[in-house]
Amino acid sequence: MNEGAALKWLIICISVLLLIGAGCEPPPAIQIEPYLAEDSTEFSWSATDIERLELSSFTGYTYVEIDSTDSVTVKIVRRCWDDNESVAISSHENLIIHHDFYDSVLSFSSENRSDLPLYDIEIIFYITAPPSVIIELYQEYGYISLRGPLNYSSVRVSFGYIVYFQRSVSNLHPIDLYSANGSIEMYLPDSASLSFNAISKYDEVFVNGFENVTYTINEINNKEGMIGDGGGMVSMETAHGRIHVAVDTFTVY
Repeated sequence: MNEGAALKWLIICISVLLLIGAGCEPPPAIQIEPYLAEDSTEFSWSATDIERLELSSFTGYTYVEIDSTDSVTVKIVRRCWDDNESVAISSHENLIIHHDFYDSVLSFSSENRSDLPLYDIEIIFYITAPPSVIIELYQEYGYISLRGPLNYSSVRVSFGYIVYFQRSVSNLHPIDLYSANGSIEMYLPDSASLSFNAISKYDEVFVNGFENVTYTINEINNKEGMIGDGGGMVSMETAHGRIHVAVDTFTVY
């Protein structure tokens, strides 16, 4: 190394040491974001042809919006991340969506044929349907959000949580919400009427904000009774997670 180069290297080293001594850190290393492979597909059917919608998904998010509409729409988003672009693309192609329509039943399911871990995979279902359609959901991992009122519905998740906004004063139909490992939250108008049974095996159950609540069971991890004048039964059960039934302060009525 010649004298000029050695002097330049010495000046750089001294400058870095002075910065550190002054409480400054050298600039961070450049972070390279993993490659994202993504697409979306949307399906639509006339609501008069659909009595029940069934969905089984291994991971991701499911959003259900019950609205006054004359159609049933399902939008599906698939995403994969990996540092290697070719791995992300091939893994994305191996996220398989199956769908079928038979005898007024519309069914969807997702299948993972890739080698990516679940935290690098995301499948999102956006479902819109009228109140007449029965919703049956099963998800292994992830989050399920429902904006009702629902009709004779069953929602189950193995590892994840469920949030249900009823958005109507009365509940006319039985609803079953179950999470093996995760919390369940249900939000209702303050003047709502329904019957409920909530069981949390290893956590607590809370019912808050309603003026008229009648209990037949009122224990820390099991509450059963009715809000207002009662109505259709909402059954909620979880093993590891809390259950919270509260007044909906998020929706404008």
